[in-house]
Amino acid sequence: MPSPPTPTRKRTPQANPASESRKRIPQANPASESCNLLPGRGWSDPQTEQLAAALSYAHAHGSTAKLEALSLRENRIGDTGIKALSAVLVTGALPKIENLRLSANQIGDEGAVALSTAVESGALRHLTHLYLDHNKIGDVGMVTLLGSLSKGSVASLSVLDVSSNQLGDASVRQLGSNGWPASAGIERVARVSWDRTGG
Repeated sequence: MPSPPTPTRKRTPQANPASESRKRIPQANPASESCNLLPGRGWSDPQTEQLAAALSYAHAHGSTAKLEALSLRENRIGDTGIKALSAVLVTGALPKIENLRLSANQIGDEGAVALSTAVESGALRHLTHLYLDHNKIGDVGMVTLLGSLSKGSVASLSVLDVSSNQLGDASVRQLGSNGWPASAGIERVARVSWDRTGG
């Protein structure tokens, strides 16, 4: 009597980690003028470092020239991720960036200092809106960043939101010395949302 056939097991395809990481980073459309990049998806520093590398590659191939907006709000990005992103910004990877949203992350003083380097490089000269609210930036980082912004390399900036950070008197004084309204509704833990346009 012939023996019954041995059942074959179906193999489950194994995911390629490198391929999967690339899938998690949305690809920017060169013809698009904004890149939302999935805010609020739980990104932390490793994903932001991957994004920085992707932006650097895209910049080298002329695929970021038209991007005017970048939103990474409501994630878990810290100083390491912002350092990587700032290093790419310094190279001119986003030459027409106007709107940069980094709200509701975990950016601290080191991240703010790194961002100030990008500001002083002139790579953000078209920036009109900068959102850094709901982070962990203290006086050291904020005073450095505000000092860089006051040097005129981002003269087009009209909206700056640094509310709900860990700001003290030094930041408030720096805001006032830059001609920004640092008096209305600001307490020791400074809560500042500045709109030069009055909107």
